[in-house]
Amino acid sequence: MTRTDRLRAAGGAAHQYGEVYATDPDAARPILEELIGSIASDAHIRPYGSAAA
Repeated sequence: MTRTDRLRAAGGAAHQYGEVYATDPDAARPILEELIGSIASDAHIRPYGSAAA
């Protein structure tokens, strides 16, 4: 996989994370973990432009 392919895949996953997070933050967590690796169980990362909790 080329660098460009990896960037496109990451961009797609980031977009998917934002879409899923909007309706079900818990369901979006596996997508986030795929993007950044491990994350503390009590950590929350809102997608850019999402409403504050």
